[in-house]
Amino acid sequence: MVDRTWKEKFHRVGYLANRKVEDFLEHCGRVIATRPILFLVGSLIFVTLSCLCLLMAKTESRPEKLWSPPGTESVIEKAFYDTTFGPFYRINQIIITNKNEGEDVITKEGLLEMYELLVKVESLTITVDGKQVSFSDVCATTYYGSPCIRQTPMDYWYDVNNKDWNIALLNSSTPAQLHHQISLPAQSPLGNTLSANTVLGIVRYGGNGDINYVGALLNTYLGNNWQNNVTIAETWERALLGLCADYGKTTKYINVYYSAEVSLQDELDKLIKADTTLLVISYVVEIAFVAISIGRLHPVRSKLLVGLSGITLVLGSIASGLGLSALFQIEFSPISVQVLPFLLLGSGVDDMFIIANSFETLLEKRNAQRHKKHEDGQSEKGDEWIVGLMASAVRHGGPHCLLTSLTDFVAFMIAASGKMPAMKSFCLTAGIAILIELLIQFTCFVPILVLDAKRVNAKRIDCIPCLKYTKVEEEESEGVDKPKKGKFRLPNKRIIHSFVENYYAPFLLKPKVKVAVIVIFMALLGVSIYGITQTQEGLLLDAIIPDGSYLVPFTQARSYYFGGLGAPVYFVMKDIDYTSHDTQDKMNAMIGKIKGTPKWFVTPPLLSWWVDFYNYALLFLPDSVNPDTRQIYPDKFYPALDYFLTKDTLIGPFYRGDVIVERNATNAVTKIVASRFMCYSIGLNTTQQYVGSMTTGRELTGNSGLGAFFYSIYTIYFEQYFLLTDETLRNLGVALVGVFVVTLVCFGLSFSATLLSLFVIIIVIVETLGYSSLWKIAFNPLSAVNLIMAIGLSVEFVSHFVRAFLKAEAPTLNERVAICLNDMAPNVLSGFVATLLSVLVLSGASYPVLITYYFQMYLLITLLGVGNGVIFLPVLLSFFGPSPFIKGATKEEIQRDHRREWGESEVFILGNNTDSEANLTELNNLEGGESSNNNNNNPNFNDNPNISNDNNDEIRIDQGQQKD
Repeated sequence: MVDRTWKEKFHRVGYLANRKVEDFLEHCGRVIATRPILFLVGSLIFVTLSCLCLLMAKTESRPEKLWSPPGTESVIEKAFYDTTFGPFYRINQIIITNKNEGEDVITKEGLLEMYELLVKVESLTITVDGKQVSFSDVCATTYYGSPCIRQTPMDYWYDVNNKDWNIALLNSSTPAQLHHQISLPAQSPLGNTLSANTVLGIVRYGGNGDINYVGALLNTYLGNNWQNNVTIAETWERALLGLCADYGKTTKYINVYYSAEVSLQDELDKLIKADTTLLVISYVVEIAFVAISIGRLHPVRSKLLVGLSGITLVLGSIASGLGLSALFQIEFSPISVQVLPFLLLGSGVDDMFIIANSFETLLEKRNAQRHKKHEDGQSEKGDEWIVGLMASAVRHGGPHCLLTSLTDFVAFMIAASGKMPAMKSFCLTAGIAILIELLIQFTCFVPILVLDAKRVNAKRIDCIPCLKYTKVEEEESEGVDKPKKGKFRLPNKRIIHSFVENYYAPFLLKPKVKVAVIVIFMALLGVSIYGITQTQEGLLLDAIIPDGSYLVPFTQARSYYFGGLGAPVYFVMKDIDYTSHDTQDKMNAMIGKIKGTPKWFVTPPLLSWWVDFYNYALLFLPDSVNPDTRQIYPDKFYPALDYFLTKDTLIGPFYRGDVIVERNATNAVTKIVASRFMCYSIGLNTTQQYVGSMTTGRELTGNSGLGAFFYSIYTIYFEQYFLLTDETLRNLGVALVGVFVVTLVCFGLSFSATLLSLFVIIIVIVETLGYSSLWKIAFNPLSAVNLIMAIGLSVEFVSHFVRAFLKAEAPTLNERVAICLNDMAPNVLSGFVATLLSVLVLSGASYPVLITYYFQMYLLITLLGVGNGVIFLPVLLSFFGPSPFIKGATKEEIQRDHRREWGESEVFILGNNTDSEANLTELNNLEGGESSNNNNNNPNFNDNPNISNDNNDEIRIDQGQQKD
């Protein structure tokens, strides 16, 4: 035994670790191949049972539940707001424009048609569980018994005395009088003054000061959002949508655009089920491609049934993974349902090709040996040889499948430690599904290959195994599968294999080509880094609305006519001492700052109970006001407030929902639990503007000294953008750490191989983000999840090549690159083409979000992955490739490995001859000519000056030729 340096010992450990994995997988392959039906049936039972767990599945499509991490600022504030003031209103809106779009909408005929529609809306009655439900049953109110909250330009003709719209006045008005009417202050049924900028869109004024043009009219009906009312409210809202759709088809003078609170939820639910036909087409394409790639067009030797079974198993593993996720109480999201099939199809098809092609290579060698036996007058019977072939195939291809699947599993499970619920759910589900897919590849697909080989051996027709193909003997006697003399090559060798071996590898490894590849890919990386600097954040409603949806014209009309008006925003104060003069001064200061921020907030209207309460007390309760400080006396504050809220008949009752009070046994107000001011946001059309308004609102409340917080319906949705970048970088980082650890172990502790593969994976991620930005794909939670998925797909493109390079045995780096390309490139390219075909089908999707974040981003990921994996990585390996596994092996171990991986199974090919050395000699004669030297075709045993055999024990490779 020679003394080894620490590097040699390190290589020795790596070699032994790799050999142990291969030995274990070979043993598993032999056991499975010996009992294929048992494992196949057992796996199918497992898949069926785990799929039944889908009955326990819970789906979550509410954005606030998917993208707002528990414990964040907006989640806590929403919980307080909902508990104190009640959930935010359900918003239902109807926009009216002139039939001749762009013309003045204030016409008698148009207003009467709008009036008719609103009467139908307010009298709309449906039956739910045998009960009659109208708008008054589902509407929001300021306090119990108050009128429903609605806001409509018809209130310009509201008669306070009759508590109804004065249609007679409208009918008798001239066009000038109609415009004068909407120029006057108006009072709604709630008692508040109607603000023109909340109901009129694109207003122009004449020389007399009256409005002379209005582009659109906005009618808003607010619904009650309490949990026990949601189902009933959703049913009524869907009836409202149907009413508006039908009425809009009959109008002569107006266009009707409409939306309800339930609209977005319905569109998200449709998105989960969207384009099922496209998905089915993509699976059919996958099946056809896999079948053609694995086999050939021949009644017996075709692999249509294998391809169909393989894709079915991948789909089964997806369903099984989802089922187990449901069993573990992991909620599904649209992300999981839409993304997982393509991630698992990519990895599953790659693994299928690797195992199937390893097995096919051995079958081709076996066919060559069979022809030689036929020429020598020998004969063989039975199919026992299939077990040995499959064991060797699993030994060769299994480690690649194990490497990529375990790497993806560890990466996703580590990334699942993130905060965002949707990303956590996706990563957990993906990790479970990938692990299930790996197990099913071994326990289902391997038995299928074994059974298919037995079918072929029995000369039975593909897909109809009960029938035999009688012409096989004639074809064999005519030499259909006979190899050319002196060289192992079959006429049916697959096109991709032939292209890589004869054209691609020799061309790529030319010195000038390698330099050009380095320059081009570094330039592409530089462009992508520039693209990252141009990244914009955002995902607005338009992205999830399909073409042809009623929401498309509604969002366009709202943006065009009411783009300056946003959602209501609230400045919420909790339990503070409102009687304190200091508190009253701070409230006045905060109101002044709100009015001084016209970039984000519209005032008027600024609905402040404090301002109106003070003005009321100053006029009607002067004894409660200090004339010197213009503040309300502390001891008279609550009695005056109680009177204002309950006794006033003008404005006080309107604020009952804004001031939550605590009363004693005598029903007197003793404390304000919480209160709120309200105004409207302005100019919120992009994610940056929403985030900007939140930032400004939080600065105002944070600096007020009142312990207040800023709240609106959109804060829960856009909170994610305060965390998204950091959370994405964190998840990518920890996932890459997982990739590093697993690949380091699987690469036999080769740090150089691990760092090289990690470098290329990072390049794929960087380029995906950069070119997504240049393709106008915004950065948001969907693209963040796709970046996590890109790690999984890029591992498939990268790790196979690096491990094949570590296994390759040749004196130069270029030769080893050529070997690994010939071995792995056909498998990876076949998987790439299969994935690409299914992705291209998505280009016909009807939902913009599917086209942008699934078709476009998937296309980028697959193209960048295959480009860096099949072009850039081999060139890097030719310059900086790590030492091979055999550097730590002895000569006897290398001989043993060759016999076990490509030779020992041939014992079964040659019948009862148990002399392994003789069999290996004969096999090598087929591979390398007629020489009887069994080491003649093995580069490890050639008379090569770069390889030496010291003391006939340790194989060493010249360090000048192989990089450490």
